[in-house]
Amino acid sequence: MALTDFANAARSLARNPLGIIALFLVLVYAMAVLLFGLSGASMSENERLVILIFVVLFPVLVLVAFYRLVTKHHNKLYAPSDWRDESHFLKAMNVELPADGDLPAEAQGELELIKGKRFGDETVTIDGKRFEDCIFNDTRLKFRGTRAVQFVSSTFVGVKWIFGGNAALTFAFVSMLYRAMGDDVGRPLLDYVIKSVKGGKD
Repeated sequence: MALTDFANAARSLARNPLGIIALFLVLVYAMAVLLFGLSGASMSENERLVILIFVVLFPVLVLVAFYRLVTKHHNKLYAPSDWRDESHFLKAMNVELPADGDLPAEAQGELELIKGKRFGDETVTIDGKRFEDCIFNDTRLKFRGTRAVQFVSSTFVGVKWIFGGNAALTFAFVSMLYRAMGDDVGRPLLDYVIKSVKGGKD
């Protein structure tokens, strides 16, 4: 196999966790066999025995580890690129974003209308309000997650967002998920949340 062919194959394998594992196994095993083939004649009997034991036992250990990985942690073998749609990847990870109908009844009540108002250097609690044609200039907008909120045709300049209560808890939960699941799973989760926020949810 030419070096360019090997590089292309390695680049293809590195696209998902299972491919990275396979690439690592091939390289380790190839180096062991190459070492044994090139230096076998100059090795002592004990050194040859060590290499031989490794070459024989390594596939068995890999098989045991792979069996455990497939049976216990199969959801970690896929990358987002393995799916046509990242939403399918998240469904396989048992992640489901809420629909509007999933909001509690008390959070779906009629919103207080605030229209054409200018806000300056102040803290504004936005829960349960609908802002139309408002201007926020250096305003601290505080969302506690107790009620829905809407902004329509409003302008934001130098605003600071403050999350408290239920909103802070949700934010902390998503952050914890990202740290716990790692970048391979956590990053698609955050990307999908952002996509859904932008209105791209299927």
